[in-house]
Amino acid sequence: MADINCSWDHPGVNPYRGGVPAAVARYNLPKNVEYELIEKARQVRPDSVLTITKSGAISAAGDQFELTNMHYGKKTMCKGDVKRDAWLPNHEEVALVYCAKGTCIAVPLICHNVTLLRPVTQQRDIPRISDSDWLRNRQGPGKKDEEDKDKPRSIPEPSTLLLVAAALLILKLRMKRKLVKM
Repeated sequence: MADINCSWDHPGVNPYRGGVPAAVARYNLPKNVEYELIEKARQVRPDSVLTITKSGAISAAGDQFELTNMHYGKKTMCKGDVKRDAWLPNHEEVALVYCAKGTCIAVPLICHNVTLLRPVTQQRDIPRISDSDWLRNRQGPGKKDEEDKDKPRSIPEPSTLLLVAAALLILKLRMKRKLVKM
């Protein structure tokens, strides 16, 4: 199923439920390219890491790309450039990049969508946010360093998934101890 609207305004909301092989096969690439991309993804041997922002996508080496023809949800692929218009200027996502004979795909870590990458011919200035800027921006817009330096930092609550995993681990350890005592 193909969707003409290629909007990725809310990463992670509708993650891709297929595998990389199924997505790559739908791109109708030469078989040797398809095979190499699938093998690299299967072995998790990325060629690069991509930082995706509202204004573009840039690899660790500084290469810039446009995201196109993204697979998401259950057997859905949008055709065309992937739009990120609703993203905040400081929003970033990270993707693993796999390349074979000049063809590259990206798999964002947040959702495992699969997207073709098209090299950008005219380089743009894609702002890269430093770790300290990112942390400051996560605490709320419009705060200045002077205002924040004397305020205590809040500690975010652990995620529900982490708490569940910890509870399951404790439960498993207790059950193991009971079995050993018997």
